[in-house]
Amino acid sequence: MTERANHKWWTLFAMCFALFMIMLDNTIVNVALPTIQRELHASPANLEWIVNGYVVTFGTRVAGRCNPLNTTPATCTPAAVTEGT
Repeated sequence: MTERANHKWWTLFAMCFALFMIMLDNTIVNVALPTIQRELHASPANLEWIVNGYVVTFGTRVAGRCNPLNTTPATCTPAAVTEGT
């Protein structure tokens, strides 16, 4: 396998891991929704905005750091990990 093909697999792995982190964090936010609703007296419509805003912001940050056109897989995976913590 050439070095370029190897980079493609690492990029795919990093993007899959970033997607996993986004789904995991989305689950954490959904578990916290009842507490958020109770403490902030939020309506169901407001809770939708909270979830959507969090997912879009988090996904944009991870996807922006893992753009295969201007980064290497070596920088993408640590970016996905640090954004998830």
